[in-house]
Amino acid sequence: QLEQDAEKIRSLQAQIEEANRRAEIAETRTLEVAVHEKQRARIAAEEARAAAEAIRASEEAARRAADEDRRQLEQQQRQPPPPPLPPRTEQEPSLPPGVKGVREVFFATDRRALGDDVTFGNEASPQESISYGRVFVSIPERHEIGSLERPWQFLSIAFPEDAQHHIVITTRRLYSADEFFTGVGNAINVSPEKSAFVFVHGFNVSFDEAVLRTGQLAWDLKFKGPAVAFSWPSAHRTLGYVRDIDLADWTMPHLESFLRELRRRTGAHTVHLIAHSMGSRVMTRALERLAHFQDGGSTPHFQELVLAAPDINQTVFQQLAKSLQQTADRVTIYSSRRDIALWCSAFLRRENARVGAGIKPPFPNFDVIDATAVRSSLLGHSYFADSVNVLNDLALLLRERLGPDKRSVSLQLTQSLWTFRP
Repeated sequence: QLEQDAEKIRSLQAQIEEANRRAEIAETRTLEVAVHEKQRARIAAEEARAAAEAIRASEEAARRAADEDRRQLEQQQRQPPPPPLPPRTEQEPSLPPGVKGVREVFFATDRRALGDDVTFGNEASPQESISYGRVFVSIPERHEIGSLERPWQFLSIAFPEDAQHHIVITTRRLYSADEFFTGVGNAINVSPEKSAFVFVHGFNVSFDEAVLRTGQLAWDLKFKGPAVAFSWPSAHRTLGYVRDIDLADWTMPHLESFLRELRRRTGAHTVHLIAHSMGSRVMTRALERLAHFQDGGSTPHFQELVLAAPDINQTVFQQLAKSLQQTADRVTIYSSRRDIALWCSAFLRRENARVGAGIKPPFPNFDVIDATAVRSSLLGHSYFADSVNVLNDLALLLRERLGPDKRSVSLQLTQSLWTFRP
């Protein structure tokens, strides 16, 4: 019996030892887990502190950058404004004998430059870049309103220019874009009417002819603000009509960009637009682009839009009319049923008539002026610049901003159509 009791005691002791051993193992594992969790908590805390330090460092860097930007802005504001760029500092050339005056003409062109003497050919700029500059156009004493006096020319043979008898370019200068827009802005600011006009020529016109015509227009209109010529690369050939259509389409985005920059960088309150013949195609398409592609800003707006003998399909023009409404206060169309050039254009396209041969006003702020009765050149296509009646009417429109009902000195209402008085 004693041996059995001893065996039981030994068994109980073994069980107690095993239980103690297991308890020690469990305690050890618990300690290991606690230590591991403590280490993980410490690592997480260190990572959180590092992230907080990074955020504070980023905020401090941003604050320092903002302070530096503010300091630079305040420093710039304290500095006096830069002096105006050179365009308006130059004086007009002195008048030689036989010259009654000179007219300043700013120009922008996407034609290819020829050499270094500020001349441009009939090809497109290979970089699709716009060149800027300014010329002075002299007006002879013998000048008559509506005349663009030039030397006689037959084919490639031409007599030399004479400032006493012809409208000529006296000086030329290229400008950077900054100089150009500063010069136009300065000219607007010092003009009595605080206004400018942009002229876009039509088919079969050279660069020199474009700026000469702009100078003649500005002189005959007695326009006091700056006159700007935008010249696109017309082929300057009668047989280059189809080629000019392609180049007119090519130049549209350049004119759009130019008009946007002119509005943005000159601060002009009043800018009028004049386009002739195929130039009306370029102008209206550029304004359509301005109306539909705002480039993150508001649509540039202009005052009087004048389309003289526009070489545009009548159905296409109805489609363009809404865009023109958005970009101009008023649209004035000068048309003539005797415009032979436009009848030739319609014949080539197998159409009945172009807009410049007569169209009904599509919207209330569109005025159509019938110039069929006025005297003009043989083709009856340049009456906007060579008819005294049309020039006088155009002067009232641009300088006085008068509607056709207020221009009774030159217009009359005949069977619901504005026509020129005989």
